[in-house]
Amino acid sequence: MKKTMFFRSSFALTLACFGVACGSPPPLGSEEENGSGGGSSGLEGSGGSGGPGGPAEGVDAGASSSREEVRELCAAEAPGPRLLRRLTLTELDQVVKNIFPEIVNSADFSGVRLPADSESPLGFSTDAATLLPTQPVVNDLLKSAEAVADAIVDPNVLGSMLPCSADAADATCAGEFVSKYGRRLFRRSLTEEEKSRYVGLFETVSADSDFSTGLKWTITSLFQSPHAFYRSEVGEPNPEGGFDLTPTEIATNLAFTYTGYPPSDELIAKAEAGELTDLGAEAEALLNQDTKLTIRSFFSEWLQYQIIRGKTRDAYEGFELKPEGGDGSELSTSEYMAEETQVYTETMMLGNYTMLDFFTADWSPLNSKLASHYGYGEDEATSLAFVKVTRPEGQGLGVTALGSISASTAHQTHSSPTLRGLHFYEKFLCNEPTEPPEDIPALEEATAEAPEDATTREQFELFHATGTTCKNCHIAFEPFGFAFEEFDEAGVFRTTEKGKPIDAKTTVRFSTGEVEIDGMTELANQAFQNQDMQNCASGMLAAYFLSGAGGQSCAANSLRTQVAQGQISIRQYLLGLAQTEHFRHRE
Repeated sequence: MKKTMFFRSSFALTLACFGVACGSPPPLGSEEENGSGGGSSGLEGSGGSGGPGGPAEGVDAGASSSREEVRELCAAEAPGPRLLRRLTLTELDQVVKNIFPEIVNSADFSGVRLPADSESPLGFSTDAATLLPTQPVVNDLLKSAEAVADAIVDPNVLGSMLPCSADAADATCAGEFVSKYGRRLFRRSLTEEEKSRYVGLFETVSADSDFSTGLKWTITSLFQSPHAFYRSEVGEPNPEGGFDLTPTEIATNLAFTYTGYPPSDELIAKAEAGELTDLGAEAEALLNQDTKLTIRSFFSEWLQYQIIRGKTRDAYEGFELKPEGGDGSELSTSEYMAEETQVYTETMMLGNYTMLDFFTADWSPLNSKLASHYGYGEDEATSLAFVKVTRPEGQGLGVTALGSISASTAHQTHSSPTLRGLHFYEKFLCNEPTEPPEDIPALEEATAEAPEDATTREQFELFHATGTTCKNCHIAFEPFGFAFEEFDEAGVFRTTEKGKPIDAKTTVRFSTGEVEIDGMTELANQAFQNQDMQNCASGMLAAYFLSGAGGQSCAANSLRTQVAQGQISIRQYLLGLAQTEHFRHRE
């Protein structure tokens, strides 16, 4: 027990220096692995600027871009800086599931447990500048590493993963594990020096315990190594300037970018053999694996539509509950609304659809449950399977008209021009709103003198649009929300509220000036013609799939121009990111 505590405290102290006290990620290529806390297996560097354990020269986490920076096109394309990007919680979870599938269903392993990833100013979890190894992350990484190791050395598991452990449980056998699984964790083959160091750690620990204990701490060390916990975009010096990413760095980026999973043994082998010559084709092959993980994560974080799941709406009984009876496979209305958006966005990303289609398509994917909820499409959507259904004329276009968008930005009993306008202003136009003042009164309190038959818009206008300090801020985004008033709090199209006709007329302000519109259909058309939407969307895609690009918002400039002008589809744009200079080179 004392030896175990000694190992654990040594590991935690080491990673704390790497990630917190030293103030930056460790330098890939000069870091020494976590040892047993003494002797030849201990650490040879404990931090300090420039030395072992300190930051690698020219390598940092970059900076997060603002929404305005992401939206703007650049005069020329430019690759970003060299990066060490910490794996996200989702990526680390996929590392375990793909590299150690034998333990996923183990009763002794409950999964990777790390604090939630910090969001960038854009709302993304993939930005290198915000993926910092804080003390809680370091501590939980050690706990997760131990949990993985404990599950692997379980006698019921180890034999299938390491057959030699049954007959020849020695350093040679441990070396087989280090070579095979270290390669998968590091996403490259280990050097002979690295293999020797890990086997030396095994020998030191097992000499005072047994094979299983020695292997456990070797696995723990491998799993929490910076080579495993960081995605390297450091590269090697190019004689003509800058740094070229290594083939295995490129393979790693390809795999995580287009599947959300670590690279397979086959992709690593291809990289090490120098056969990654057509990155566009490699990206397409990975995207065709139909994993959809990164696509789903991107739209969930960008649009935040998933928050509708489980929400209640007083006027719609059972909105958040699964129907009683049946086989239990049917979902609630709110869950199907999230599924609708997921199907729509995946179809747009993986099919041959343009930005024009994405923002102004006249159809939505519906099933019988949603057709009944929305009040159209019941003749086409006759089962729980999603089918493409044309929207009634005048009831919105494209992604902004999907039920989850208007419903997730509403309240339980009424719509919210403020939440909807702010969502459109930030998410679709990439504008930064002014910080709100403190002590904002609730709408009910602020509009206590409003007539009982006042519509939601009338109440909001009473407080936000006339004669108050709120006006100067709300005038920038709330008019966009008035266009959404055609949809109630559950995303259902309506023509009246409290017996009064819906007023969706409004004057909105784009980067090129003000435009008068009437309703959601005109909003979608005018916003797209203004090009703010496609510039925002293309910039958001690049920021997410290039992990923030170290704050370099010009990394995919030429592609963004092409997709904005409809010359390429969204799928071609996504695949084209793998062929940018940024995907191969760093400044």
